[in-house]
Amino acid sequence: MASIRPEFVQSALKIRNDSGSVRGTGFVYARPDDYNDHDPSVHTPDEPWRLWYVTCAHVIDDIEANQIGPDKRTYLEVNEASPGSGRSSIGYPIGHYWTRHREWMARCSKLGPIAYRAYTPEDAAVDVAVTTAPTHYENWQDLESWGFAPHTHMTKALMNTESSLGKSLSEGDDVFVVGFPTGFYEDVKNWPMVRHGVLAQIQPYLKGNARTFLIDGSVFGGNSGGPVITKPQPISIKGTQQFTKNALIGMVSGTQLNPASGENADIGIVVPLDTVNDTIEMALSDSPHVSRVTATTDL
Repeated sequence: MASIRPEFVQSALKIRNDSGSVRGTGFVYARPDDYNDHDPSVHTPDEPWRLWYVTCAHVIDDIEANQIGPDKRTYLEVNEASPGSGRSSIGYPIGHYWTRHREWMARCSKLGPIAYRAYTPEDAAVDVAVTTAPTHYENWQDLESWGFAPHTHMTKALMNTESSLGKSLSEGDDVFVVGFPTGFYEDVKNWPMVRHGVLAQIQPYLKGNARTFLIDGSVFGGNSGGPVITKPQPISIKGTQQFTKNALIGMVSGTQLNPASGENADIGIVVPLDTVNDTIEMALSDSPHVSRVTATTDL
């Protein structure tokens, strides 16, 4: 029996520049524009969704800063076929319409581009970029088959309590990291790798003392922007609840290095969904290319 839903694996996107070099991972994220007025674990079939592409701001900044040609577009490679079908991935060129978190933009304006300075925990806390996906799909209810639908989103409020997604989160809970670590993926079919990890530290985030949380697991170059997903548990310790469903809890933004050696310490930094949603709200408010769609509007 699979421990991760196939559509969650398929929702991961390979992000590359126009020369084909992979720079990171992204994912398909579905939510209604009035998301903040609803319980994200509840979704009605007639409620319209907007699809967003989500990744790390440093991935997009890296592509735009190092693109050789005048185009400077980001390419998202999406496997639209079922696993094993043998179809090649399809690359979508995305222009300059990425919205970064406002605080990320302010930090880069004050301190300089991230490519020319050290990446800090303060950068990781707001390392988010979003853009709207093409909206030419005929049946919006089918989007759940290859993206993260609203009822799979575990925001901070749901992490702190038992809900339809399972128990509250705590250190030691198992997670999956989905992405395209450089050199590890199977390039021809554009299929991502799923790696296992555990929550290493989440209480500081849940108690309001940190803006990110940590996972214990191998995270490499190319994983940035990849979704982090809870793993269902067949058993639980007596007196505690178990996870029975996969839930999206955040996005990989980087790794912590061993302070003594400077090498990868196998500790991944995760940006929570609340920061992703904040960035989407900024896009809805600030971007001239995005107009808000209410729940009473047909898409």
